[in-house]
Amino acid sequence: MVLTRGRRLIYAAALCFSGGMISHAQSAAPPGLPVGTEMESLEKKLGRADLSGAERHEALIRLARLRQLSGDVEGAARSWLEAAAALSGAEADERAGRAL
Repeated sequence: MVLTRGRRLIYAAALCFSGGMISHAQSAAPPGLPVGTEMESLEKKLGRADLSGAERHEALIRLARLRQLSGDVEGAARSWLEAAAALSGAEADERAGRAL
């Protein structure tokens, strides 16, 4: 089944509100570090060109959880979709590493 961009966004938003995602969002930021500061740090990290697919995937998941925790549902959904796309890149990186 091919999902349109709008349906993927709705699907990702629905995943954000599932019970499992909410419990992970509460532990997304390190203790004592403001959520906004952590989000800015992750956004800067994601701006770097030297990130591997796996690093990008992990950073996007953390950012999605933090955005969800802060109430930015749209931003969280976008980050979840980007994380899913980055996972494909991470798998390709892993396969290329094994081939070398």
